[in-house]
Amino acid sequence: MSTSTLMHLDGRWLSFDGDRVTTLDTRPKLDRASVAITDFGGAVSQVIALEGSPSHAVALIEKRLRADGLTDSESKILIHQTKTVGNGYQALFTAVPLDRWQQMFSWAEGHDDHCLLVPSVALLWRMLKPGRGIVLHSGRQVVFLACLRNRFVHASALAYSEDTGDLAMTVSALAERAGRELTGADEALETLTVEWYGALTRAPDGHRARPQVRGVGLSASPLSAVTDDEITQRIDADPEPGFRDDDDAMTFDGQFDPVEGSVVPEPEPEPVPVPAQPAASLYASQAAAEAIAPGRWLDEALLEIFSARSGASVQLGPHVMVRDAAGVRYRSGIARLAASAHALTAVNPPASRLMYLAERALPWASAASLLLALALGGLGGRWALAAHDANGRAEALDAQIAEIDAGIAAMKSRQAIPESYPQLRRFVEHAGKLQQALDPGAVLHAVRVAADDDVRILRVRLDKPARDPADKGGNGDGQSLRVDGMVKHDPGSMEGMQVARFVQRLRAAGYEPVAIDPQQGNARSQSPGGSFSYQLKRATDGAVDTPGDAS
Repeated sequence: MSTSTLMHLDGRWLSFDGDRVTTLDTRPKLDRASVAITDFGGAVSQVIALEGSPSHAVALIEKRLRADGLTDSESKILIHQTKTVGNGYQALFTAVPLDRWQQMFSWAEGHDDHCLLVPSVALLWRMLKPGRGIVLHSGRQVVFLACLRNRFVHASALAYSEDTGDLAMTVSALAERAGRELTGADEALETLTVEWYGALTRAPDGHRARPQVRGVGLSASPLSAVTDDEITQRIDADPEPGFRDDDDAMTFDGQFDPVEGSVVPEPEPEPVPVPAQPAASLYASQAAAEAIAPGRWLDEALLEIFSARSGASVQLGPHVMVRDAAGVRYRSGIARLAASAHALTAVNPPASRLMYLAERALPWASAASLLLALALGGLGGRWALAAHDANGRAEALDAQIAEIDAGIAAMKSRQAIPESYPQLRRFVEHAGKLQQALDPGAVLHAVRVAADDDVRILRVRLDKPARDPADKGGNGDGQSLRVDGMVKHDPGSMEGMQVARFVQRLRAAGYEPVAIDPQQGNARSQSPGGSFSYQLKRATDGAVDTPGDAS
């Protein structure tokens, strides 16, 4: 929902909605978020010079106002800005009577929707740039504010009425006062640039409707408006028709007359002693009143007067064209004012300002949330596709693993060890050991050859005799061949050499015969009766073939 803008200046309530403006009789009841720019019913706004700590500024300002007679009751002091000057400081403030402040504050906080309450002086300060000035004209009131390097300059004036002559004299006096302040500033080495804003300026009669414009490019330089005669000559040359000042007539107290076009006689003000003015000043005021000719825009003529009297370069700020319910056209700087009215400038409680900012940011937050949701949806879809692809690859790997497991299970039946394998393994190992120890066939052949005609072999068998601890020639599991024989008694042969030749031939064949007892297995080489027994072993590499071994 859009935000409406209210303006409460010089005792008038104005409601702006797009290009429509409505004049209200009292504080309105709001039905949507709004920004109310107010001067708190003409509250005192000034720049004051103080010393000490700025934290004591509120008490010092209230004391000064009471001493000067500017207030006689409790006041709410709103400090808009402070600036250090030497050992002291300057404070730009607005002093609002406490009862008026409570009424405005309760009205701003008493609506269903948010309403920012923005002081007009604080708003002008926010719009102000360093080294520049600004003027706000609303009805009878004209406010000037400038920010110099080392000081603030603030001045305001209130005309007797909205008559062009009264306004011209008021602006002229205000401009002369501002000019004196600017001239006395040491840092004002060049012409000050001032922007002029009007709250609501009625279009002169005969003004042709033009498209709505922003930033009217009108400016007035003090060099181009030096004398009153030149201003009057330029106004007299204006070809536009006259201006009728019969609409929206106002009484002296600043309220609109209920009868449109009627003129309410103003009461005679009480005589106020006026200090004597030089003749040149009186002439300037009369010339300023005559400078606003019929058919001219009022704000254009007033800014020229201000520029000529103050010596500043004044230009018209951005304005927009609006119209009321009767179709009367006006020019207003409300667009620029509303754009500068920020929650930081408002005097509402922090919670209300925060909620207002949150409500203003809600559409952007909603759009950002929508974009974030779309982005997360896209990422979620992408992640879902990636997860689906990963699941497909995982299923393919699972299928391969299952196929490999099935192949392994199928091979288990072929890889199983048969029940007879242990016995077969022992047989094969035993046969291998026998093969490594002694070859029965080769041993029988060697024994047969070694026996020749000297001895007679009675028996050859496998035997496991008791091992000699010093014997290192055993093989296999300790099994060996035992050879039993007897000597042949051949009269033609050499007696006693048969066994020696037998043993010599065995050793030549690569065996190491060890003599044992044929009956008890002792170490005697020959038993009674010529029988003998030997245990055959593989000869070691270091065995020495000596005939004396066989006895």
